[in-house]
Amino acid sequence: MMPRRKPFLRIVRNESRATPPPSPRDLAVTVCIAAKATYPEPFIVTVTDMQIGHTDSVLHQDVIPSKDVAKVKFQILDNYWGFLFSTNEIGYINPIMEKAKFELEKFSGRRTLGQAKQVLQNAYREVRTDVIFARFLSQYGYSSMEEFREKPGFSPEVIGGLMAEMDAFDLGVTLLLYGFDEHNWPHFVQIDNPGEAKDRDDFGYWAIGSGHRLALSALNQKRLRDHSIEEFIYRCCEAKFVAEFDPSVGDATAVFIWYPDGTRAVLIKPDADKMREIYEQTRGDPIPAAAASHLTGRLEYWDTVRDTERRRREIVVAKIAGAGRQQSSS
Repeated sequence: MMPRRKPFLRIVRNESRATPPPSPRDLAVTVCIAAKATYPEPFIVTVTDMQIGHTDSVLHQDVIPSKDVAKVKFQILDNYWGFLFSTNEIGYINPIMEKAKFELEKFSGRRTLGQAKQVLQNAYREVRTDVIFARFLSQYGYSSMEEFREKPGFSPEVIGGLMAEMDAFDLGVTLLLYGFDEHNWPHFVQIDNPGEAKDRDDFGYWAIGSGHRLALSALNQKRLRDHSIEEFIYRCCEAKFVAEFDPSVGDATAVFIWYPDGTRAVLIKPDADKMREIYEQTRGDPIPAAAASHLTGRLEYWDTVRDTERRRREIVVAKIAGAGRQQSSS
């Protein structure tokens, strides 16, 4: 097959280069946090913001004012599996969900971790391939990616340049698969471009999105002392409030609790607002009395050290001044 458009109409380089940034019309969504426990009963807590921003990826800022309370950032695959998402383009999420859900329904009975991960990975890759085809190949008259592979129709140099561009393309989507396997055991799997899966089961919690570093830092600082669902909920909310120091994270907060029997609980806006009120009141609490007492003792010791040092310096200064007077008189 010969392309209907001539290759010289498109500038293609041999060297790999960065993919052109998304357009300013991209719709970005940000932080998602999840925590899991297995005792006394398994559960998963997810907390997200609800903001959608119209971002310019070059300027790294909103070009249209962001809309808060606009999007709950999870998708449900079945009663036991779902995923959180962070993306530069929200338009990719529904196609991923629809493809994954369709494939998952082919498995009968309770779906395993391997099955849930496989269908979500495949859906991610398929959507990425569809976008790559539309962006890089459809304009040359190809009917499918398979046709391009079989009959590229270009010189090796041009094909190499196209392949470099396609390989470098980033869908700009991060997913956090969560759910319960056939043994009611909770799991987390992160999926990034180009559909790479990263196991997150070694952690009792994880976060994705623009504010994820702040959220993870907050969770790392506060060790979960027990497996009470109340503590997990509050610590995840606390981490989300800390993540709001990232300007792209919205104030509105969505909280869901997931159970291995396929049911869930929802904390509505007044509940999240109450958690924020408590967080704001307690973040300025005085330090523990034991810490204050220990530090007072240490500072008293250093006060004596500093007094000694000041006296030593005064003596040295006096000696230098005396020596200077003797020199000038002679």
